[in-house]
Amino acid sequence: MSLTFNLRDAIQILRGNFLILFLSWILMRFSDPLTYTYYSLFIIELGGSPYVIGLINSLSNIILALTQPFGGYIADFRGRRKIIVSMSFLLAFSNILFILATNWVHVLIGSIISSFSLIYIPAITAITADSLPQDKRGLGFSISRMIGIFSVASPAIAGFLVLNYGVVGGVKLAYMVSFILYFIAALIRCGLKETIEVNSYSSISASKLIFDVFHGIIDSIRRSSSSVLKFVFVRAFISLPMNMCFPFFLVYAKYVLGLSEIEWGILITLYHFSSFTSALIVGRFIDLFGRRIPLLFSLVSQAVTLPIFLYSNFSILILLFILWAIFDSMLFVSSDAMFADITPRVFRGRIASLLSLFENIFMSIGSFFGGYLYEYLSPHSPFILSMILFFISTVLLHILIREPEVREI
Repeated sequence: MSLTFNLRDAIQILRGNFLILFLSWILMRFSDPLTYTYYSLFIIELGGSPYVIGLINSLSNIILALTQPFGGYIADFRGRRKIIVSMSFLLAFSNILFILATNWVHVLIGSIISSFSLIYIPAITAITADSLPQDKRGLGFSISRMIGIFSVASPAIAGFLVLNYGVVGGVKLAYMVSFILYFIAALIRCGLKETIEVNSYSSISASKLIFDVFHGIIDSIRRSSSSVLKFVFVRAFISLPMNMCFPFFLVYAKYVLGLSEIEWGILITLYHFSSFTSALIVGRFIDLFGRRIPLLFSLVSQAVTLPIFLYSNFSILILLFILWAIFDSMLFVSSDAMFADITPRVFRGRIASLLSLFENIFMSIGSFFGGYLYEYLSPHSPFILSMILFFISTVLLHILIREPEVREI
C-alpha cells in the first residue's frame, strides 16, 4: 500500500450520486470564491463595520443552527433527494438579493435566506456517506474537497472585477455569475437517486413536526455510542476558534497590515491551489493510517501559526497561506471520514443535523464575539483568543476521541 493517488480507485467512486454531486460541486465551488473573497469589504462599503460583519455572520449561523435538526429529520424520514434539489434552487435565487443590495441590511437578509436554504446540509452529508465504500471514504471526501481546484482562478477573477468595477460593483457582478452557476448546479442535482427507503409523505401539523424532529434527535442521541457524541462535541467546538477570526482576516490584512485587494486575491488563490492539490495525498494518508493523528496535527499547527499572521508582510503570508491550506485539508477530510466511520447509516442524517446544529451555535458565538472584540477591544484580540481555543480543542480531541474498532457501513 502506498500514499500515491490511484486513478482507478477515483474512477470507481465517481459514479451515480457521487458523480452528480461532483459535477454540481465543480460549479458551486468555482463561484464561491468569486463572492466571498471580498465579502467583508463589500459589507464595509455598504455602510457596515467589523462589528456588523460579525453580527451578519452570527445571525446567519443561528439560522443554520435552527434549521439543521429539521434538515436531518427530513433526510432520514422523508429522503435525501427532495430537500437537496429544492433547497439548491432556493440557494441559487438567494444570490439575487446580494445583486440588488444597497446597504448592509440587504446583505443580512440575503445571508439569512441563503443560510435557511442550507437546511439540506445533513442530507448532503448523509447521501455522500451513503454513496461511498467504507474503505474509500477518505479518498471520496478528499476528492470532494479537491474539486475546489476548479476555483483556483476564482479569487483572481474576483480581484479583476473589484479592480475594474470597485468593491461593490465587482462583488455584485460576482453574485450574478454565482446565480447562474448555482442554478445550473441545482438542475444537475435533479438527477440524484434516493439512498434510503422513504416514508410516505402525509400532512403534518407544525407542532407535530417540531415534536417529531426533536424527538428523533433525542432518540438518535440515546441510541448513539458515547464516541459519536464526543466526536459531535469536539468537532463543533473546533468551529468556535475558526469563526472567531475567519471573517476578519481580510479586514485585518487591509487596514492593519496594509495589503492591497490584489495581494489579498493572490493569497486566496494560493490557498485554494495548495488546499486542493494536497487533498488527494491527505485523503490517501488518512485511509491508510487513520483519522485521529491528522486531526491532532492540524489543530496544533493552526494554533502555532495563527499569531504569525498578526505581524506578517506579504512575503510571509504567502508561505503561511500555503501551510494553512494543507492543515485545513487535513482537518476537514479526516473529520468527515471519521464522522462516516462512527455514525450508523440509519440515523446518519439526524446525527449530521445535530453536528451542524452545535457547529453553527459555536460559529455564531465566535463570529459575534470576534466582531465585538475586533471593534471594541483591539484588532489583535480575536486572533489571540482563537489561538488559545485551538490549543483547548487539541486537548479535548486528545482526551475524548479514539479511532473506532469497526467502521460503520
